[in-house]
Amino acid sequence: MWHEESVSPPKIISGNFTGLYSLFVTSNGDIYIDDGYYNGRVQKWIAETNIFVTVMNISSQCEGLFVDINDTLYCSMPDHHQVMKRSLNDPVMASNRVAAGTGIGGSDSNQLDGPGGIFVDVNLDLYVADCDNNRVQLFQPEGSNSITVAGSSSQNPTIALFCPTGIILDAEKYLFIVDQDNHRIVGSGLNGFRCLVGCYGMGSQSNQLVKPFSFSFDNSGNMFVPDRNNHRIQKFLLMKDSFALSFNQPKFCPTAIWNSNGFTFANQSIVGQYPAAIFVSSNNTIYVPNRQNSTIVMWQDDSVNPTKIIPGNFTEANSLFVTSNGDIYIDDGYYNGRVQKWIAETNIFVTVMNVSSECAGLFVDINDTLYCSMPDHHQVMKRSLNDTVMTSNRVAAGTGIEGSDSNQFNGPFGIFVDVNLDLYVADCANNRVQLFQPGVKNGITVAGIKSEYLTIVLLCPTGIILDAEKYLFIMDKGNHRIVGSGLNGFRCLVGCYGMGSQSKQLNYPFSLSFDHSGNMFVTDTSNHRIQKFKYLKRYCLNTFSVLQKTYSSSLTNKNQMYYRDCHKEAFYYESIQMKITKSGYYSFRGSGDIDPYGSIYKIKFNPLDPSDNLLGQDYDGGSDIQFKLDIHLAADLIYVLVVTTFDSKETGNFSIDVWGENEVIPDRLSTPVNIQLRYSLKLTDDSPTYYRDCQVPQCHYETLQIHVNTTGPKQSSCVIGDQCNFYLKGIGLTLDDILRNELQPNIVLNNQSFSIKFSAGLTIIMFIAGLINSILSFITFQHKDSQQVGCGMYLLTSSMTSLLAISMFIIKFWFVVLTHINVSTSLSVLRGGCAYIEPILKLFLYLDGWLNACVAVERAILIFKGVKFDKKKSKSIARRTILILPFCIFGTLIHELVYRQLFVYETGLDKIDMNKTNEDTNNRYVSCITHYSPSIQDYNTAILFFHLVGPFIVNLFSALFIIFGGAHQRSMARTNQNFKEHVKEQFCEHKQLIISPIVLLVLSIPRLIISLLPGCAKTSENLWLYLGPYFISFTPSMLIFLIFVFPSELYMKAFKQSFNRIRRCTPS
Repeated sequence: MWHEESVSPPKIISGNFTGLYSLFVTSNGDIYIDDGYYNGRVQKWIAETNIFVTVMNISSQCEGLFVDINDTLYCSMPDHHQVMKRSLNDPVMASNRVAAGTGIGGSDSNQLDGPGGIFVDVNLDLYVADCDNNRVQLFQPEGSNSITVAGSSSQNPTIALFCPTGIILDAEKYLFIVDQDNHRIVGSGLNGFRCLVGCYGMGSQSNQLVKPFSFSFDNSGNMFVPDRNNHRIQKFLLMKDSFALSFNQPKFCPTAIWNSNGFTFANQSIVGQYPAAIFVSSNNTIYVPNRQNSTIVMWQDDSVNPTKIIPGNFTEANSLFVTSNGDIYIDDGYYNGRVQKWIAETNIFVTVMNVSSECAGLFVDINDTLYCSMPDHHQVMKRSLNDTVMTSNRVAAGTGIEGSDSNQFNGPFGIFVDVNLDLYVADCANNRVQLFQPGVKNGITVAGIKSEYLTIVLLCPTGIILDAEKYLFIMDKGNHRIVGSGLNGFRCLVGCYGMGSQSKQLNYPFSLSFDHSGNMFVTDTSNHRIQKFKYLKRYCLNTFSVLQKTYSSSLTNKNQMYYRDCHKEAFYYESIQMKITKSGYYSFRGSGDIDPYGSIYKIKFNPLDPSDNLLGQDYDGGSDIQFKLDIHLAADLIYVLVVTTFDSKETGNFSIDVWGENEVIPDRLSTPVNIQLRYSLKLTDDSPTYYRDCQVPQCHYETLQIHVNTTGPKQSSCVIGDQCNFYLKGIGLTLDDILRNELQPNIVLNNQSFSIKFSAGLTIIMFIAGLINSILSFITFQHKDSQQVGCGMYLLTSSMTSLLAISMFIIKFWFVVLTHINVSTSLSVLRGGCAYIEPILKLFLYLDGWLNACVAVERAILIFKGVKFDKKKSKSIARRTILILPFCIFGTLIHELVYRQLFVYETGLDKIDMNKTNEDTNNRYVSCITHYSPSIQDYNTAILFFHLVGPFIVNLFSALFIIFGGAHQRSMARTNQNFKEHVKEQFCEHKQLIISPIVLLVLSIPRLIISLLPGCAKTSENLWLYLGPYFISFTPSMLIFLIFVFPSELYMKAFKQSFNRIRRCTPS
């Protein structure tokens, strides 16, 4: 036994068992151990008494033992092809029962053949390593038949097993299996099974196993494996952040791709000529040596421009490495025979290693050992940075003699050392990558012409990185590209279009590094630049994806057409609605006789605006799969796939394969267009002529008048303009929308419809009423008795803002009427009115409501404070509130000045009647529009509710506080009445405080409703249904006198005094 990270066994327990195969330890420290082969029993060592007792009688060895959560002991017996069990709570020793297997060797679902390791989860599901059937079986409680969960006969086979003997489930129920005769441990995950340890064949090296039998994890996730035929216990460390690696090792999906077009992160003016080295640290700081001026250029925190430049006395550095504390190790070997270290804490350079040539690769491993690859000496040297002796260099790999044997190099460049201290070397002139394990002089070719599985040919590799799953990424310098390994071998990742200087090309690149998002940074040496290639994570697909559906159709000249953009011709298209049953990654792959072009949209496809709702599009002419859309889709949302062609008006058959984990249901949306009429005519010398333009005179023509009879829905009134200049109306019905179809251009007001004339008269009446209300209110509240507290000051201001609100309303109305009647109004005037009138109108309306709310709040405070109410402080607060409140409200509306703009659309010549003049046929359509994004629209709705409902809530709660607070105070003073009676009295006395906010809210609700109606509502059919509520919503600004002055004895007294004073001052 070993306790808590101890190296030597602190305890050894002696027993009388023989030839044991398995053991299990319970949470109290008791040990169950196999003693079946010779003695036919399972023994238990009791930790408390330190003695052994027999707990189960069996007839063969137990190659697997397990105690479940119900204290049931399981034993797998390979000689009897069964798993037996007995309850440890049962006092009868002979109470064994069959848990799995028939006792006859076989491969049926109820049989086992040489079962080994077992595992029982908390649901009492039994997992059995069925060795001789090369599979892992799952037996559910009370079921005799099993399910194959791993092996060639499983439902989704992703790995072949050869006599599995051990099994463990992790916290997320992923399987970990000892694949004994393949000498390895494999594990499952989101993307199926993969090899974890022992992935380099049978052997005795540190990364090899021979006939492993079982394994177990410690609480840190490290793996312990009895390497049976090597007679040792091996520990494999879990790679995780606890090692504080200074560089990034992202975990990529199996289908990972990078944007083939990189962008220049830094050019020659920043990094100099022929940049060689790059390092991106785990905190996303980028380091590049400028070889021309002997500096290290740094970018921090995703900055675009360099944030720091470190000057040094090194010359033409080819490599650098940065440790987690920020220290920089940099090559200075070619001229000065050394490796230097820049100490981040002191900002100075010191020599840390003496070398006899350049270091084309530098690396510091987890034990603080510094490695230097020397291409001129065909060796990799190393020295411990903890060793005080500077001359303590040792050979890490290579003989120092050029060659291609397994222990030789020919110009080694980039190096990488993993947490197991395995050394990977880019052996440039041998066109290969070599792996050297600790203490082993001979390397294994893991990539290149002599590798075991040749899937790629390299030409002078110079850089190498391993990702989190130990897949290789190699700088293939001579082929001007970067390649990476995966489940299916190597493939080209970037620079796959030959040597060059375009964004998707490289020219003798030298090294690479990843940031924490998986983006790739490359020193494009002969192009004198640093290129960044973005990791396209959204294209990741689950490898469990299967073909769910194949949709076949064709594009013909009867398909609908649209303009893919405003600079190309029309295209036939077919739109298909895709119903997604479960969220996940899906792939749509199109091919056919045509050259298909695929696009996918969220919710709907609008042929007038093909960019609206667009999620992705793809075209890849020349391949078997002509477009491929890999995308994450959510369940319960509508998606529309649009198939068109790369060239205009192309027709032919096509098919779409839909891949994913779950079913996808396609449903065709677009319908064919049928020819309704074919009309023939002939131009002759007798046909009339006209000048088509100044270059082509005397053109014969004939005119046609076309009447369109429709039985379906008319064109949506939500769309203004044509295909290349249009606007889609959104939420919010404005006065422009209500009156637009009712107003007749170039017709004087007297000849307009009755509705327009009546509306004009009504606005004048409303203005006069509002003016009278404001004057009466002003007369009342300018009296000094009314301004003893803040309430009077709020109401005095409200009397002015209500006048301004009703004034802006009449300005808005007449601006809309006159500009629609006079179509020649200057565009600058229209723009000014569009941008400013509505926000200013809203400002005064909202200000009026919040001033009334302030009155209610102060009244409530007066009840709360009672005799302690400070009138002077009340007036001071009122002055500041009146000053600040308009700015606060305007701050919520200021974005409208940006989003409100003028939409101008001019129609061309009338195509129906050519006898009309240009003056008749050229029409200018002008509308005030708002281009709100969905988030801004949501913000507008929230602000609307806040300004209209907020004052109501403040008024209501203040009124309730006044009523109940006043009742409470009176009940304390007048004990002859109970609290309920006082509440009734207070309600009768202050009922106007409840009624007033409700009246104001009811009158404001029409404005709330109108603001939430779609802008394309057909108002002309029921004009007064929209115009009436719009007018009603402005009546609160005319009711201040009636609501606040008339019910109040104090304010009515002040009004009468002020009115009498004015009357006395007025000459008779």
